[in-house]
Amino acid sequence: MRNKNFGFTLIELVIVIVLLGILAATVAPKFIDLSGDANRAKIEAMGGALLSANEIIFSKSVIKGVHNEEDMDAAVLNPNYAGARLMYGEMQADEVTLKMFVEGLDDSSKWTLTPNGDMNMRIHPADHPTIGDGPGNCFVQYHHKHSWDDDNDPETPDAVVPTGITFWTDDC
Repeated sequence: MRNKNFGFTLIELVIVIVLLGILAATVAPKFIDLSGDANRAKIEAMGGALLSANEIIFSKSVIKGVHNEEDMDAAVLNPNYAGARLMYGEMQADEVTLKMFVEGLDDSSKWTLTPNGDMNMRIHPADHPTIGDGPGNCFVQYHHKHSWDDDNDPETPDAVVPTGITFWTDDC
């Protein structure tokens, strides 16, 4: 009597595993959503661009000797900058100023700027869905340098709050 073996040969198993690997590699990206990681990376890159642009503007202000002026038109640095505002030689957190000095912000198909008070600007990807009235929690917030006065006497500011950025990426 002949002994019949049922099963697959090693080569058949290897071929099936290779085919499944190729299928997984081509189909998996369609099921994995990487947009959150991409939005976080865009937010972090925009934060870096904001700080870099601000450092360049501040350096120009120091060279011109206007870095201690509380509020001024950026035309003192270059006539082409007319309309942009500087606070203590750094970029003010307003739409005109940020769009003038930070490359890419003038493209409304990529970025949305939303003021948050007088000294803050929230910048988020234009294609990110909003939550309620705001841009959700996927943005970088830029605030400009300003004086802080707790005794309401404009002649004697108590402190100068430095320029800064805050990342909000928990909803990207």
